Amino acid sequence: MFWAAQKDRVLAELGLQTTLNHARPFWHVSGMFSPERGCLALMWPLAMHPGNKNELLAWDLAFDPAELTGLNGSQIQQRLFTKTADLPVGLQRLPIKSVHLNKSPMVMSNLKVLSAPMAERWGIDVPTQLKHAETARGLPDYERHLGRGVSPRQRRPH
Repeated sequence: MFWAAQKDRVLAELGLQTTLNHARPFWHVSGMFSPERGCLALMWPLAMHPGNKNELLAWDLAFDPAELTGLNGSQIQQRLFTKTADLPVGLQRLPIKSVHLNKSPMVMSNLKVLSAPMAERWGIDVPTQLKHAETARGLPDYERHLGRGVSPRQRRPH
């Protein structure tokens, strides 16, 4: 995998040199993902954190991002920063993770690095997640949309 040691290299790997309009899905390896899924997730870059230019907010494509379209800022805050046990019944936390660009994250934009047998082993449905990526690509102004729910003084989603 590609070990991105500098912010610019990470942005280039994710296709974000100039704008999120050129975004593409990427693999992210992190201890924040369970070992049952190989500590791996196919992610979509949603927005730069409004209070930290070194932090990218990304959606876990194992989940359909269409649910973002109906949420306002306070609903986003609730679903990012409320403990799961404290959320109303039937409501789940949003699958948004911070990728710290200046902390050498493990990211890879070449989706072919994960073979079909390995994806199956980790329970990763790549075709469905790529459909979720197309949904994410079509979200209206997701950078501004998420900025309403994440303020610079709030703790960061993990």
